[in-house]
Amino acid sequence: MTITAPTKTVAVLGSAYGGIGAAASLARRLPSDWRVVLIDRNTHANHVYPFPRFTVLPEHAPKAFLPLSRVFANARLTEVQGNVPESERTGSPLPPAPELPASHAHQQIQGVITALSPNSVTYVLAKDGAYDDIDLQNPPAERVETLAFDYCVYALGGALSAPSDAWAEYPGGGRGTKAGGVAFLARQGKVVEQAQSIIVVGGGALGIQFATDIKDVHPSKEVTLLHSRPRLMPIYSEGLHDEVVRRCGELGVNLVLGERVMSWPTNPGVLDGTPKTVTTDKGTSLSADLVLVCTGTKPHSGFMRALDADAVAPNGCIRVKDTLQVASDDGRWDTFFAIGDCADTTAIRAGHMSFAMGSVAARNIVRLIAAKGKEATAELEKYVPEEAKIKVTLGLRHNCVATPSIATPGDNGVPDIGAKGMWVLAGAQGMPDDA
Repeated sequence: MTITAPTKTVAVLGSAYGGIGAAASLARRLPSDWRVVLIDRNTHANHVYPFPRFTVLPEHAPKAFLPLSRVFANARLTEVQGNVPESERTGSPLPPAPELPASHAHQQIQGVITALSPNSVTYVLAKDGAYDDIDLQNPPAERVETLAFDYCVYALGGALSAPSDAWAEYPGGGRGTKAGGVAFLARQGKVVEQAQSIIVVGGGALGIQFATDIKDVHPSKEVTLLHSRPRLMPIYSEGLHDEVVRRCGELGVNLVLGERVMSWPTNPGVLDGTPKTVTTDKGTSLSADLVLVCTGTKPHSGFMRALDADAVAPNGCIRVKDTLQVASDDGRWDTFFAIGDCADTTAIRAGHMSFAMGSVAARNIVRLIAAKGKEATAELEKYVPEEAKIKVTLGLRHNCVATPSIATPGDNGVPDIGAKGMWVLAGAQGMPDDA
């Protein structure tokens, strides 16, 4: 095991939307003798929003995996201010951003995190981008490293529903690589293509997008969308529900609302020639060749729970203060910040919310560093979530943009959903699809 000594380090755990936001903002603002270390199990950041689309149009799948090689080089360009204008933002003034040296010490590491302590993180290094050659439960000592840090940004997100879980075991290997993720979506697409009937369970954005995209691309298939509540996505304007219902009717998607699945088939997402039957609380039995379970994410809060069970809320998310510091009665976790889907905030679970949280956490870390050794304590910025807003695709061309007060249908969709527009977050704009 290799142990890296303290070197004025901020560790960012996870390189999805929030982790990228935090890492880029920290690289932009940290004093020149500090460094950011970004750790993630994957070679590329996974842009999960278009996964349903790229399951049915797998030729676009490479666009869902963002290269991370320019995250720090892009530090001057990538920072989200959040929902509050700079003139109204809380927190003490930030020190001037230093000039970014050409040979800065910031580092991106690919590794599977295995343990977390109050001042260090342990991880297993990948080899050639993957972990196919080792048992992650019992890795060789030379592949294990421990990094000491002064501050930690916990941005590990949540476990995705099976149809979008690109961290699943891959036949033939490649887990953790872009090639493995692209192959995962291609395999999912083959399964969907071969099934004649499909039940999608879960009427959130993921389930709606799967059901409508599948039916639009494969109109001869029997597709059913089953949701436990009578109204779809109720935090938004009722117009969103109405538009989803209208489009499902137009496409021929069977919509079953207000019924909760009580009995599940074995291996629902495996196409094996055996009919898959779900039974609801109202006694309805539905059968299909394939059942796609799209019932939400599970927060990756286990490492924080192992440190302090009281830091994790009953919903599985990490408790945070309004400054995004991990909450505690005695301030012992004030050097830890939790952001994104694993943080217990009022923000919706969405990439743009996570990215903004990352920027707020980064600015607060810079304030804490600037206040070290001074009599006055740092006044930290409070995170103010933006109003909930979402764009749900309803087939290849149709979509609906919604807030709690309004829903606006559109028919201006493109096959790849403009996925590469997200690459700018990692400084990867202009890079080829296979980068």
